[in-house]
Amino acid sequence: MGERDRIVAATDVEHLVGALEHGTAVVLPGVGHVVPQAAAAQVVPRIVAPVGAAYRQYRSS
Repeated sequence: MGERDRIVAATDVEHLVGALEHGTAVVLPGVGHVVPQAAAAQVVPRIVAPVGAAYRQYRSS
């Protein structure tokens, strides 16, 4: 979530993360609501790494 997000409340993010089995949240400083566009270089690795790990685990089972 962006530190400057004025649309999605931090409590909403915490609720969503709590509902996910392996959920995590990261607050990106200086970023607003459009996180993927404003901070793609920070967002993409945080998505790709766990997806890649899950895929490798799936392939090895």
